[in-house]
Amino acid sequence: RAVKADVSARRLQHFHFAQGQQLNYVLTDEATQATIASGTVIAERNNFFVIPQLPFNGTNRVLKVTLP
Repeated sequence: RAVKADVSARRLQHFHFAQGQQLNYVLTDEATQATIASGTVIAERNNFFVIPQLPFNGTNRVLKVTLP
């Protein structure tokens, strides 16, 4: 059974972006490399973002966030 959670990143040391900047994300299943979710979010403030309602089900998943 999948549950959903909002994911945020704080105190990033080597990934810098500004408030209002667009960020791309991809959530993949580690075993199958299948894409589970993808999209864009806007940084709420410098070096802080929230990706809402990502699905999780107990399997290993990898979240990759990049600048466009």
